Amino acid sequence: MTTYKPENETAIAYWTRPQYIDVSGKTNIGVAAYALEGIEKVEFYLQDADKIPTQLSGDFNLDGKVNVRDLNYILANWGTVGPRDLVKVLSNWGAEQEDSDILGVATEERLNEETGELEWFFEFNPVQFKHGERLRICAKVYPKVGIPLELKGSFLDYPSICGLDVFPNNQTWGPDYDPAFYVSGKGNDETGDGSRENPFATIHKAAYHGLVKGDTNAGRVIKLLEGEHKLASNSEDRDLRSVNSTSRMSTSYPLQWKMVMAYSTVEDKACTVSTTA
Repeated sequence: MTTYKPENETAIAYWTRPQYIDVSGKTNIGVAAYALEGIEKVEFYLQDADKIPTQLSGDFNLDGKVNVRDLNYILANWGTVGPRDLVKVLSNWGAEQEDSDILGVATEERLNEETGELEWFFEFNPVQFKHGERLRICAKVYPKVGIPLELKGSFLDYPSICGLDVFPNNQTWGPDYDPAFYVSGKGNDETGDGSRENPFATIHKAAYHGLVKGDTNAGRVIKLLEGEHKLASNSEDRDLRSVNSTSRMSTSYPLQWKMVMAYSTVEDKACTVSTTA
């Protein structure tokens, strides 16, 4: 008969949000975590990142300090903020922002009203990061007794214990905002950036531009400008995937192109699409 030893047990945890999310404002990001003897804390950090500014609890005006200016912010916006936010300011009074590898630490399980689940979460603020940049948030779960668990890495490599890919949306939305990649017969795959003013020359360049290992282009929008556009042959497609991403992606996503086509938008009617021989 096996004797239960809690020190030999590994914590269990999973993200409560979809694998790829856009974040346009302060958002509670966390995990559901379990251990037979309970959870002590959960640390959140960015994978493969340099040290980043610590997000101060109570720093409502985002100046890197918790002081009277944050108290004035609370008083001026009372109703939008409340007693819990006032406690954050008072309990962290005098704190200053430092550089750290840690994004946030959760020391208790609470209801995340954004997901409706009991979680260990922290408040993520995307404003300090580049708009549209992929960030992989990882979590390290510490049980009170037992072996810590890390959620890190790519979904393609570790689907059950991977990190969470977050895309900061710091763009000011307006009538001129366009997230699509443009392709034109007059474009250039070497000097183009995919904008309407400076389009790419081929669909495949737009499909795989900027991808690195672990990325997906599902949901990418490609707009075809006037002219004739050719799809690459299967061998050309494989070669292009290998050049623009990794062999891991080309073997793991043989139907990647179909995903792109399914989410693509053809803007101008005066264009045709054909395949190469």
